[in-house]
Amino acid sequence: GYDRPTSPVTKELAARSVVFRQAIAQYPLTTPSHASILTSRYVRSHGATGNAVPIHEAAKLLSEVLKEHGYTTAAFVTSPLVGTKYGFDRGFEYFVDKNGGTFFKASLADWVGQLRLPRIYWRFRGSDRATASVLRWLDHGPGKPFFLWVHQIAPHAPYAPPFAYER
Repeated sequence: GYDRPTSPVTKELAARSVVFRQAIAQYPLTTPSHASILTSRYVRSHGATGNAVPIHEAAKLLSEVLKEHGYTTAAFVTSPLVGTKYGFDRGFEYFVDKNGGTFFKASLADWVGQLRLPRIYWRFRGSDRATASVLRWLDHGPGKPFFLWVHQIAPHAPYAPPFAYER
C-alpha cells in the first residue's frame, strides 16, 4: 500500500518469482514446522511436538531419501532449533551448524527480551558466515544432483544491514 518505491529490488524479484499468497505452516514453532517440511508428516507423526523436541528416529527426512537416491546433501543452519541435537542432520553429508546446535528452553519473557537486543547482536547470529560457507560449498560444485538446505535465523529480528551499508 505504500506509494514510495522503498524496495525496488524486492519488487523486481517478486515480479519474476512464484508468489504463494496463502502459505500454511503445520505448527507455529520452528522445530515442529521444519520437521514437517523435511518429513512431509504432521507434527504428531514425526514427534517434534515443540521447540527443542527431537524428530523421531523412525521419521525419515527428505535428505535421507535423496541421499539414498544418489544426491549430494548439504545443510547450513543458523538456528539451534534445527540443529544436530534435534535430528535435523540426518541424511546430510555436509551439515554446518553455525550456532552449535544447542538451545535452552526459555520463558516467553526471555525470548521477547532476546528480540529486543541491540541490532549488533543479530549481525553475529551466523547468517553472514553461513552464507559465505554456502557460497564456498557451491563454488566447489557437488558434481552430481544435490539437495541444499539453507536456514537463516536472521529474518526473526529487525533488519540490520551490513555495517558497510548502514547510514
